[in-house]
Amino acid sequence: MGSRIVRRMALRAGSFAGFAILLLGPATARAAEGGGVTVIPDGSFLLQMANFIFLIIVLNLLLYRPIRRVLRERRETFEGLEAAARRALASLEEQEAAYARTLKEARAKGLKIKEDLVREAELEEKRLTGEIHARAQAELEAVREKIRREAEQTRAALARDIEEFSGRIVSKLLGRPVS
Repeated sequence: MGSRIVRRMALRAGSFAGFAILLLGPATARAAEGGGVTVIPDGSFLLQMANFIFLIIVLNLLLYRPIRRVLRERRETFEGLEAAARRALASLEEQEAAYARTLKEARAKGLKIKEDLVREAELEEKRLTGEIHARAQAELEAVREKIRREAEQTRAALARDIEEFSGRIVSKLLGRPVS
């Protein structure tokens, strides 16, 4: 009678322990009634082992493998993203280096062009200065020649007028006309 009560309690509980009590049979029921725990290995032990192995296989197929697969895929995804990030960073560093090289080359080229323009400007300045100096020298010579000619003309005019002026001066000094 006690065995039936224990079986009903196990069925109502619906737990794994209740299932074990049903399988182990009367020996477990007696242990539940207050006697000592006596486990007698019989055919139910093999059934329990088969149940355990079946549960491991089912759980492995339905739970563990899919979870491991999802975790492996996630890890591979993260590793792929990490590798892509590393490649992008390396590419960015290469682009920055190329940009720096291009900028340095452009600055050097600009500086060379600037130096060339300065040299050309200096040469043009020397040429223009030389032309202006030559023109100034030519004009100076022309002015000197003009002044020399005017001085000659003035001397010639004064030489002609000197006799007349000297005669007038002498007449005025003497107070009479001089011939």
